[in-house]
Amino acid sequence: TDTIDAHTLSHLLRANLIPCVYVPKKETRNIKDILRQRMFLVRMNTRIKNRIHALIEKYRISMPDVSDLFGKTGLSFLKKCNLPYPGNLLLKQDIEILEALNALIKETEKEVLNLLNEDERYEIARTLPGLGAILAGVVILEIDRIERFPNAKKLLSYAGLVPTTYASGGKCYHGHLIKQSNKWLRWAMVEASWAAQRVSPYFQSCYRRYLHKGSNTAICVLARRLLEILWSMLTYRRPYEERPIVKIHYSPSPSQKNRLKASCQV
Repeated sequence: TDTIDAHTLSHLLRANLIPCVYVPKKETRNIKDILRQRMFLVRMNTRIKNRIHALIEKYRISMPDVSDLFGKTGLSFLKKCNLPYPGNLLLKQDIEILEALNALIKETEKEVLNLLNEDERYEIARTLPGLGAILAGVVILEIDRIERFPNAKKLLSYAGLVPTTYASGGKCYHGHLIKQSNKWLRWAMVEASWAAQRVSPYFQSCYRRYLHKGSNTAICVLARRLLEILWSMLTYRRPYEERPIVKIHYSPSPSQKNRLKASCQV
């Protein structure tokens, strides 16, 4: 079958039907590896925090009134807790792991910021509501060269923020989001959407417009809108500018009112 396969592949190449695979530069791949390491550390951090919460519930510890259990005051209280064996040992080990993870997370964040601070795309992306220091870095590195997406729809498909489509018998059905996508970019845009709808009046109105369909659907629609705007920002190299929402009240003149009444009577 090798001869048949070679013959088929040669025909596909001749017709230019085999797409090229995009490979980012080595520098970009290195920064992406550091960012993904940071996300892995954050997940581990969350798991350790959940284990500490489970220990607190198991031994029925009454906690102080603090906004953040794992802040300076909360951690100081946890270190002074005296639990029955083996709770005291487990809590001590979990706190040590948590502090080590926090130190590693800060170290990776500092390294990423040092590598991205001189990137113009990063500075432009930071102006979009919802994109903080880390999420902006993830989005920029996963997109890489914006020129490889001729329009915003191509970028939306790459991020997996378009629904699956099934057409049959003249009817078209839309389902869940497509699975063949860049999972890191989609995750970053969805996380950014939750933050954007809290800080931006425009994105909050976009979110509320589709909230009747469910919060998950509304946030996916908002993520699409954010990515469309980001494509324009990176393509034309312009920062985000939010304009105030102005409601225009139309008041017809007396002559216009008379014409409206006449048309209604007819």
